[in-house]
Amino acid sequence: MKLGQLREKTFPVVIDFGGPDETIKMSLRPHVDGQAEAKALKERIDASEDDQETIDLIQGKFCRTVTRWDLQDDAGNEIPLTVEGLTAANVPVSVLGDLLVRGYDEVANIKKRGRRG
Repeated sequence: MKLGQLREKTFPVVIDFGGPDETIKMSLRPHVDGQAEAKALKERIDASEDDQETIDLIQGKFCRTVTRWDLQDDAGNEIPLTVEGLTAANVPVSVLGDLLVRGYDEVANIKKRGRRG
């Protein structure tokens, strides 16, 4: 396997927010950046969500890592996975950070199940 292939490998995950109509399906490339970096950014967001540098960092990481999702705006349109799309839709960076951390956790669970089976 080549390094480029590893970076491009995606994992489909479902993030559950409490019910059948309260899930987000997304695919992410966990090897673009690390899980530890996502958790550190999430902690930074929790400490100061209004910091523009933090907003730029999390939006950039989210767009590099997540390749597909089904989150829609209130009009039912899928929100584009671009910094501009996230900004236009007013997606809070706290939500992006939470999705990244939970997405990485789901990928870890997928890998664990794969090793056992």
